[in-house]
Amino acid sequence: MTSRHPHRGSRKLLDGLMTALAFVLVAGLLALKAAAPAEARRVSPSDVRTLELQARLVQVADQVPPEVRDALAADPETALAELDRRVDEGAPWAHELRLVLSAVAVAFDRDEDAVAQLDALAESPEHVEAWRPSYESLYALARGEPAPHLDALTEQLRAMGASPWLTTMVTARHQANAGDLAAAEAQRAAARAESLSLIGRLTLLTFIVFGLGLLGLAVLLTWPLFLGQTVRARWGGGLADTASPFDTTSTYHVMVGWLLAFILAGLVTSLVIGLLQASAQTISMLIAVQTLLHGGIGLALIQRYGRRAGDTRPLSETLRLSARAAGGGRSGFVVWLVAGAGLALVVTFVASIINTGLFGEPNGSQDAVELFTEAGTPEARLFIGVAVVLFAPVFEEVIFRGFLYRNLRDRSGPMVAGLLSGVIFGFVHFEPHLILPLTALGAALAWLYEQSGSLLVPIAVHGLWNLGQLVLILILMG
Repeated sequence: MTSRHPHRGSRKLLDGLMTALAFVLVAGLLALKAAAPAEARRVSPSDVRTLELQARLVQVADQVPPEVRDALAADPETALAELDRRVDEGAPWAHELRLVLSAVAVAFDRDEDAVAQLDALAESPEHVEAWRPSYESLYALARGEPAPHLDALTEQLRAMGASPWLTTMVTARHQANAGDLAAAEAQRAAARAESLSLIGRLTLLTFIVFGLGLLGLAVLLTWPLFLGQTVRARWGGGLADTASPFDTTSTYHVMVGWLLAFILAGLVTSLVIGLLQASAQTISMLIAVQTLLHGGIGLALIQRYGRRAGDTRPLSETLRLSARAAGGGRSGFVVWLVAGAGLALVVTFVASIINTGLFGEPNGSQDAVELFTEAGTPEARLFIGVAVVLFAPVFEEVIFRGFLYRNLRDRSGPMVAGLLSGVIFGFVHFEPHLILPLTALGAALAWLYEQSGSLLVPIAVHGLWNLGQLVLILILMG
């Protein structure tokens, strides 16, 4: 007897192979990313600038409100203790921060601290040999002598990501040790003025984040009490009882197909970067193209396999991709955007605290943010900025909230669908140290889509979230 479905067996086999391949690739990439920080992580400019920030706050402490000092965290003892903890945990890249911290110490005439850091660095002879001119110059400065290799020292500090502020302060100490007190004082005055400017920008950003956090907390606490009922009465119920406009049976194939395309695009991009020994600007351009490519593939898969038979509406209409679709219309969209940003901030902050308690402090940030930090030209940062603030939010929200969440919602309800789509969203970023915060962010974005009724709301909040990270980097990097 012949089978009525001769292709069913081969289709199941193909599905099984795709599932196995996707599982192996995801597990392998997560394992590689988890192992990389412990084995080969290099210090990033953001690590160095964060360390400098503590010293710069001390430099202008008399002109900074106490609450700002507390919010931005900093005193030299805290920096020393944090660095010692990282070294004790076996982070090889912390040796570079020892050199930076010893430079900060001599700049502030904390010679005993500088010598202590240099003595600790001496336990790694290969680093001392690699940085011999800088090592000898810092020891000389700590002894009250001029630096014998000042140019080599400042060049090494810049190569590690130090700001002009630190090289100016080190030069001032060199001039003071050489007896040129007037030049030293002029250099320190210039460095102090730059510190005041930086702290002013960070203070403004701190107050904005604090205000958004308070708003998000208010929404979180009052929504189940009365705010949700009030919003639904005035603006409607968001997605309410609307069913997914997509074929829910296509969820698996579309998502696995997109995931394989996503991984393949990343592997090809990494291979091209390695073969070409690409510059930072070329890498940034390739990252933008990669984001555009796998996002376009996701849209094509949804359009080709996810649409219901006979549905000829534009994809933007089925996704409710407009400000008018939000509860309250265009003016309501603005309210959703601001309140949603605050809600995402609170939820992700809490998840980050839990993540740190369970797994320790995250060792680094997302790859795109690190690349933006290390980008040496405005053009390179522009490419990354477009990918992170525009391409990624649009494509990821269409795929994870517009398609995946809507389909899961029909089967399991909004709460389970939001959590499950958030978990998948967290894992496919392949950032093991950030899975819990990213999961929380994904779940918050799904909730915003559910309550507002417009996919443009989570897209805008996602873009604003990414933009905030880049703005912070720009402020720290000067």
